[in-house]
Amino acid sequence: MLPRADRCGRITISVRGMQSWRMRIAPGTVRTLNEAQFAQQFREAATALIRDQFAGIRALRNRIYG
Repeated sequence: MLPRADRCGRITISVRGMQSWRMRIAPGTVRTLNEAQFAQQFREAATALIRDQFAGIRALRNRIYG
């Protein structure tokens, strides 16, 4: 699965098998953002990743079951 980032590119999340999660936080992010901003950017990246994961599952299901 390709990593997904928030719109600013500061927080990147990737997952393998929905069990092994990795998160990369760009240097200076924690110092630059307040808690609410950090949470919002994390939410953006996680939402994009999960949306892509479900799209992949749908595509696989359609390919297998028609």
